[in-house]
Amino acid sequence: MSAGRAEVSVSDPGELRPLRKHLRRVPGLEVEETDAAAAAGRTGAACALRVLAVGRGALGRAVRTLPAFLRTRRGAVSVTVRTLDWTVTLHPERSTAGGPTVTELAAALRALRAARDAREEAREARDARA
Repeated sequence: MSAGRAEVSVSDPGELRPLRKHLRRVPGLEVEETDAAAAAGRTGAACALRVLAVGRGALGRAVRTLPAFLRTRRGAVSVTVRTLDWTVTLHPERSTAGGPTVTELAAALRALRAARDAREEAREARDARA
């Protein structure tokens, strides 16, 4: 897969800009705010980020950085990542070791790999027919 697209939202609109700044540090990502006002019932406020992964594996790297972002936030902020193939929401639920929920991150990465593999198989099948 050469590129991946996702929408990333955060439960607290005040955390959108810090999340954008965090994701822009991931190599191979282009990040911009989207106007999802109609869907969220808000007027004129950007409430999600559009993420384009221009390098192989960039979207996976971005998802893996989200627990670190959540650890730096105060309160119960959650982050949701949506692609065409999967959606995952990461919550900052703390274990006794102080880390975020790892099960959700692992599920997101498995879904990302499965979606990438399915697209590659479809492309190979299409190329074989050509």
